[in-house]
Amino acid sequence: MRLLPSLLALLLSTSLFAAPRELTFTNKEEGGKKVWLPSTAEFKAGEEVSLKLVNTLKDVHGFEIPGVSEAIPVPAGETKTITVKIPKAGEYPFRCHMHPAHVGGSITVKE
Repeated sequence: MRLLPSLLALLLSTSLFAAPRELTFTNKEEGGKKVWLPSTAEFKAGEEVSLKLVNTLKDVHGFEIPGVSEAIPVPAGETKTITVKIPKAGEYPFRCHMHPAHVGGSITVKE
């Protein structure tokens, strides 16, 4: 009977029940360009990551990781959160799908 509490504690401490890692991307204007910062990020393949998208600008802006996430519009002054899991190693660009001229960045996924 003593084994049950120990087993439960072990299960609760594993990544099966862990909350996803959180990473914040902030949309702002720098040097006359609208950008999502940070411009680079690194994930592990298969890692679930919660992306907090903060728009500090006066217009709606988007966030998209083509082939990985849906295009998310983020209204002016608001924050949206999405969760992504990228299964394979590689380089994945992200961008504002609403304004192609804006500066995006890339996510490196490692095994």
